[in-house]
Amino acid sequence: MSVSPSSAIKYFGTESPPVATQRLQAGLLSAELDAGNLRYIRYGGVEVMRAISYVVRDSIWGTYNPTVQNLTVQQDETQFQVSYHAICQDDQQEIHYDARITGHADGTLQFEASNDAKTDFWTRRVGFVVLHALDGVAGCPVEVLHTDGSSEKSVFPELVEPWQPFFDIRALTHEPVPGLRVACTMEGDT
Repeated sequence: MSVSPSSAIKYFGTESPPVATQRLQAGLLSAELDAGNLRYIRYGGVEVMRAISYVVRDSIWGTYNPTVQNLTVQQDETQFQVSYHAICQDDQQEIHYDARITGHADGTLQFEASNDAKTDFWTRRVGFVVLHALDGVAGCPVEVLHTDGSSEKSVFPELVEPWQPFFDIRALTHEPVPGLRVACTMEGDT
């Protein structure tokens, strides 16, 4: 007879308890800080992004669980600032990164990171993962700005697809609700 997985395994994929989040707020902009990543990013109560994370993958696409150090959070009514140092390592390689997150009451949000490989580091990808919310996004219009400066109007897929819907992206702009334009712009190394 097989044993059914525990509720923790079913819901979270691990027996480890979920990490407590910290609410960040600046004016109408809010987010949940979760182990150095942002979740449930809202403006005026409307979810505009599901998550923004900085991830380090190994040579076979495994995702490191970074050790976060020197986490500082400062916030007042007009802005919040988060900074931390993170270490990703295994028995063969090591990379560190410094991250800084800044949110302003006008709705501007920045998430920056810089890396420092301590050894030769074999990776499939190091960088940001941006997850859009579902409401007001799935099947809805989006403007794609490409790295060459050209732009196109398109539509987000209705369902999660096994292929990438857009390529060579500099920015994605959408309206989760009428009158609220959200632009997610990627800058730096591409």
